[in-house]
Amino acid sequence: MDEKFLNLEIRKFLKNFGITSQREIEIKIREALNNGSISENENLEVEANLNIGKINLTHKITGNIKLN
Repeated sequence: MDEKFLNLEIRKFLKNFGITSQREIEIKIREALNNGSISENENLEVEANLNIGKINLTHKITGNIKLN
């Protein structure tokens, strides 16, 4: 296995995940602010799950997004 190649492939996936996830989060937060379902002082709990079935990987990341 080529470690450099593997590292680049993982980084490409994570970059894509990060960019697309950030975009989706921003869209949904703006929608929720505009329709009044959340306020600008919210602290949103966040959970992301990473699964790779073939290697039996399940990884959960939790955190918070403070809006103000």
